Amino acid sequence: MSFVHLHLHTEFSLLDGACRIQELARRVKELGQTAVAITDHGVMYGAVDFYRACKAEGVHPVIGCEVYVAPRTRFDKVHELDAGFLDAARQVARDAGDRYAKPHIAIPEIPNLDHWFQGDIQKALSSLTLAISQSAASPSLKSALAFCLSSIIVRVSNQESDTRYAAVEKRVSAQDVFRLFGSACQKLALAKQETSFSTPARVIEGNILTLSPEEIGRRVGLVITSPPYPNAYEYWLYHKYRMW
Repeated sequence: MSFVHLHLHTEFSLLDGACRIQELARRVKELGQTAVAITDHGVMYGAVDFYRACKAEGVHPVIGCEVYVAPRTRFDKVHELDAGFLDAARQVARDAGDRYAKPHIAIPEIPNLDHWFQGDIQKALSSLTLAISQSAASPSLKSALAFCLSSIIVRVSNQESDTRYAAVEKRVSAQDVFRLFGSACQKLALAKQETSFSTPARVIEGNILTLSPEEIGRRVGLVITSPPYPNAYEYWLYHKYRMW
């Protein structure tokens, strides 16, 4: 099977590459590879030398560059999420705290909930869930808030870890739920600042055993699956918690 390096840093990638261009072209030819790419980090100073060295060895040069993409400039960190997201997150946390202080909070009827979540954890999670659903934030911000809440479910449950499905005693409290939710929102806002581009996507929810290509109607860019569990009931139950 033939192989071509399509992500390769040379000596022109400061602190990120050590390949000498002349030696690189010779080595590629020795290995029987017919082409090689140059993708130096943010610069193209080596493109001409790389092209000439590859041509001299009969290797096809692929010219590229590793770059970051920003819709405006790299100094402008404003993004559609962080404009009102953290304000919405703080308001949700305040509303949830007020609800948590009340004597009665509606807890969903999910099998074995007491086994996997302490009572005060259930109350805190339900308070946040209700506060998000009733928030005046836009649908996209509410989805982001729900995403942040979902990301802490395992950490505040009695589940031993993300990969080990066993209940253990944990020292977590309702305050940990609110603290971790706030931390998750901060991390998401920071991530969206540092990644200032978006890719349009369509989410298809379906059974991959019965889903037909005609129902998709386009090339699939990413498939997201979940880890297996000992039986279908536990698999369903785990995702019931995450959707909660």
